[in-house]
Formats: sequence, C-alpha cells, structure tokens
Amino acid sequence: MRVKLGIAGAASNIKKRDINLVKALADRLYRYKNDLEIYVCYDPESLPMYIAQELSSKGLNVKCFACNEEEESKARELGLEAINLNRPRIYREIEFIKSIDKLIVCGGGSGTLMEVTFAYQMNKPVLLLRGIKGSVEPFRGKFLDKRKRFKIKSIGLDSNIKKALGI
Repeated sequence: MRVKLGIAGAASNIKKRDINLVKALADRLYRYKNDLEIYVCYDPESLPMYIAQELSSKGLNVKCFACNEEEESKARELGLEAINLNRPRIYREIEFIKSIDKLIVCGGGSGTLMEVTFAYQMNKPVLLLRGIKGSVEPFRGKFLDKRKRFKIKSIGLDSNIKKALGI
C-alpha cells in the first residue's frame, strides 16, 4: 500500500541549514519512491516546496494544492502536479490534510500549527523533523490535547524513516 505523505513547514525565516536538511530528507524519501505519494501546499520558498522541487526534479510526481490559477500555474512551472481548488487558503489546507495518510512537519509557524491541528482532528499521524524549530516544537513527543489521539513523533535523518512512515 502506498502512503500518501503530506509535507508541511516553514515559509519564512528559513536558514541555509534548514534548506540543506530538507533536501537531505528529500533524498531519503526518494529511496521509497515506489511506496510514497507526496503532497504539499503551494507556498513559494517554503521548506515543503524545496522538498517538492527536489523530488520532482528526480522524476517523482508531487501533488501540490493551489488556491487559485496563479498558484496553479507557478506550481506547474516547477514541475508539480497542481490541484487548483479555487478556494481560500484555509479550505486548501483542510483538503490537503484530508488527502494524506501522514504528515511530516519541517519547522513552521501558525499555518503549520493549523495543519497539524487538522491532522490531529482527522487522526493523521504527525512526524516532526528534528533540527528545524517551529510552532509545533512544544508538542514533540506529546499529545496535542487531552484526547490523546496520538503523540507527535520525532524523526531525524538518522531515524528509520521507512518504519516511521509505515512502509
């Protein structure tokens, strides 16, 4: 069974080491290309877009949710399969989370925290990449709330990513 993997994360205050880390993650994910479908939301210069572009450049089909025709066009220019919802950003993020099985988080702010909250509400496991700080950091290894649906798991490049993804 192929895992539909969403990638969320930072779109601002990105450091060169963060870019290098997510590109290394893309290399690790590419090893499992036959077992994964990759999903991102369009956000120029975001860490998920670095991963998407890296995987797309290697020939992997990456699905990219867009809010409008402009984002759709820009995603296609990057070689991504654009899914234009013609809806506001909040709707795009809900549809993104509904479409995936698991979510990897690479830093991020309030938008990423919102995606993690949607994933938690929909019982979609969340994996938090070590080495990039963000709004989800306080929940690493913890539950998001008292319902205790699942703990936010921590992964690194040294982790058994295949096992963490369930492939």
